[in-house]
Amino acid sequence: MPDKIDVTKSPVCLKNLQVEGDMVEQYGLLEQAMIQAGSKQIITPLPESDPGKSSSAYSNSRLKVIANRLFLLAYLDHDSVPSELDVKYQAAVKAFQRDAFGANSMNADGWVGEKTWLALQEMISFEQPSNLKEWFAEGKPCHALIRAAYLRLYALGLVSRAPGHRKSILTIEILNDALAAFSKVAYVLEWAEAAALNDASLATLELLFDQDEMVSRLASARIPKDVANKKIIKPFIVGMAKIELWLLGYNIRPKGYAGGSANSMQENGLDLKMGSQLFKQLKAYWQGLGIRSEKLNSKSMGLIKSSFPDFFASISERLNATEDNHIPDSEQVYQEIRDRADENESETSIVQQIWHQVYSIGARLWDGIKRVWRWFKAVINKAKIAVKDFVKKISGIAYQYILKAYEAVRAVIKGVTGSISFFFKPVLPLPKEGLNVSTAKVQIGRDKDFDFKVFVDIKDRPDDILKISQYLENKSSLFFHSCRFFGEFLQITIKLLKDIWKFSWISLLMALLRLYKSIKQSAPDLIAFVKEEQRMLNNHSLEANVLVVG
Repeated sequence: MPDKIDVTKSPVCLKNLQVEGDMVEQYGLLEQAMIQAGSKQIITPLPESDPGKSSSAYSNSRLKVIANRLFLLAYLDHDSVPSELDVKYQAAVKAFQRDAFGANSMNADGWVGEKTWLALQEMISFEQPSNLKEWFAEGKPCHALIRAAYLRLYALGLVSRAPGHRKSILTIEILNDALAAFSKVAYVLEWAEAAALNDASLATLELLFDQDEMVSRLASARIPKDVANKKIIKPFIVGMAKIELWLLGYNIRPKGYAGGSANSMQENGLDLKMGSQLFKQLKAYWQGLGIRSEKLNSKSMGLIKSSFPDFFASISERLNATEDNHIPDSEQVYQEIRDRADENESETSIVQQIWHQVYSIGARLWDGIKRVWRWFKAVINKAKIAVKDFVKKISGIAYQYILKAYEAVRAVIKGVTGSISFFFKPVLPLPKEGLNVSTAKVQIGRDKDFDFKVFVDIKDRPDDILKISQYLENKSSLFFHSCRFFGEFLQITIKLLKDIWKFSWISLLMALLRLYKSIKQSAPDLIAFVKEEQRMLNNHSLEANVLVVG
C-alpha cells in the first residue's frame, strides 16, 4: 500500500477520454479509469467478497477507520493499520460480528462488508441517527452495544477507563453501575428521567447516544449554584465540549474528563487552565465566531462555572437553523473547493491536500458532517479561513460524497456491461433456474436488426412466462437507467477535463463529487432495479452491489 496517493498523475485513459468522439469508446475509457482508480488505491469501496489476508482490498482510509473502531471497542489491542489482515485482525472482526449479530450469525465471517461496516459506524458515531433497537434482544443490549455504551460514558468523562483498559470483561451489570454517574449528572441538571438512567434500557441508551438532544439540553440548562454540583457535572461538560470541538475538526480528542482534562483545571477545580488543550480549542472556537478578544479568555476559562450554556447554545443554534436545516449537497462542497482553489491560484494543490488529509486520518470526520458544514459557513462569513483549516473541515464531507458516487458508478458500470452482454446475444440467456422456472420452454432471440422473437410452448405455465417477462422488463429498465446515469457522469467528467483539472485523477474525483447531487434523484430507481433482480434470482452474492444513498 503506497504511503501517499498522487492524485495529480495523469492516467492515459483520462488523457484520451476527451479526444475520443465515439460514445462506446468514451464509455470504455471511463470504465478503465474507474477500475484503475480502485486498483491504485485512489478510492476503493468495501470488498465484495472475502479479501483473505490482503489489506489492499480496502482503501487506506477505510482500513484505518475499521482498525480504530475495533480498537475503541476493545476488539483490537492496537490502533494501527495492519500490513496484512492476519489471524488476530480477523479474529477481532469475528468477535465483533458475533457480539453484534449473535453467536450463530452467518455474518461472523471475519471480513468487513457493508453490514459490518454500518454496524461499526452505528456503534461509534456521534452524529449519525442510531437505530439502537436493532441491537437489543429480549430487552437487553447485545455485548457489542454494551461495549459501545461504556465507551460513550468514557468519552463523556463518566468512567475513568476505556473498554480496552479494563481488567475485567464488561457485563451489563458493570454498565449499569457505570450509568449511575450519568444518572447523577442528569439529576443535577434537572432532567425528568434522571432516576431511571442507571439502567441499560433502550430509553437510557437512546438518550446516551443522542448527542444532539444532550447538546440541546445543555444549551437551555440552568447553571448549578453550589460548587459541589458544578463539580458533579464538570466531567460531563468537559466531555461534551471535547466531543463537539472534535466533530468540528478542532485539534482535540473526545477522551472525556478522565482522558487528560483532570490536569487542565485551576486549583479551585472549576476554571480551565489557560495553557490546556481544551482552553486553547475553546478560545479558537469563540474567536471564529467573532467574540471580542478581551472576552475570549474569560469565556473559555469559565466553561464550567458560567459559559457552558452559551457554548452548547451556539452549537444547537446551527444544528436547528431553519434556513439551513440540511446537510450540504455535493455541488455546494464542490463550489467551495473551486472558490478556495481560485483564491490560492492552485486548484491541484488544494485537492491534493484534501485527499492526503483523508488518506492520513481516515474517514473519522464523517461523524460531524452536518456540524462541520454549518461551523464552516459561520466562520467563513466572519473571517477568512486558513487553507489548512479549510482542508481539514471540508475533507470528510467531500470524501463521503465521492465514495458514494464511486460506488454508484461501479454498480452502473456493472449494469451497463451486464445488460449489453445480455441483450447482444442472439438467444437471450434467461436465468430460469435462478427464477425458479423449471418447466418453461420459453426462448427469446433476436435478428441482426434487433427484432426480438419470443417462442412459447403451449404447455408452458402462465406463472413461469410472467416471471420471465418481469425479469426482462426489469433488465431493460436497469439498462436504460444505467445508460442515462452513466451518460451524465461522462458529460461532467469530460467538461472538467477540458475546463479545469487537465487529465489528472483530481478531475475524476471532482466529477464524482459533482455527480452525487444528481445521484440522490436518479439512483433510487437504479437501486430498485438492482434489488429487484436480486430478489428475482434469489442470489445473495449480489448484495454488495446494492447502494445506500442518503
